[in-house]
Amino acid sequence: MQDTGIKMIAQQVFERGSALLQQHKYEQAIVDLQQAEQLFRKIDVRGHPFTAPLSNGVSGLANALALSGLCHMKLGDCRKASLCYESSFINSKFEKMWPFKTFSKTVNDNLLTCYETMLRSKRPEDIEDILMSDPDIDSSYEFPFSLSREDAVIIARLFELSPDRYADHRQFYLRAKVKDREIRRREKKSDEASMRKLSVLIWSILIIIWAIYGIVVIKALINKN
Repeated sequence: MQDTGIKMIAQQVFERGSALLQQHKYEQAIVDLQQAEQLFRKIDVRGHPFTAPLSNGVSGLANALALSGLCHMKLGDCRKASLCYESSFINSKFEKMWPFKTFSKTVNDNLLTCYETMLRSKRPEDIEDILMSDPDIDSSYEFPFSLSREDAVIIARLFELSPDRYADHRQFYLRAKVKDREIRRREKKSDEASMRKLSVLIWSILIIIWAIYGIVVIKALINKN
């Protein structure tokens, strides 16, 4: 199917899902919006991302994910909603600046509501324990999602989304960010050291091979003479 055909179908499915959302048929809307998401992804992976943004100036993929998040939020599943909302930022560097800025404001407001709802379901003593603890980092992910505990991610994201309201999260956030940076620096040095060792090993093998080849050539010349 040509890209134009995929775009047309993706937009039609998206509009259907959006209409169902407006009718408060959230579960049905999610089905269409997820289908639209997959179709928009096909356009992106074929090397033609964001060539035809939707009416708000933002890519179809980001819009589909954001509306899926809103549906989950309306259904009371803030965890799934936050995953959709966060995923809608995945290609933000390719989006048009001003339309995406307006889009991001709405998504961030909804994210703030989701994370606050999720935080209220946690025991105060557990939150206090995280705030006082040494952050556990998994550098396979970008900060603050490199924080291994979901509760810790929520705390960090709340500070990023509303630093004034969540000023009491600041010290934990900064401590976690410093640790994340230090771990990445150590890993980079380790990788660089490994590459240097590998390079030395390869050159050593090549030198040995050249030396052996030189000896063979010399012996052949001597025998010939």
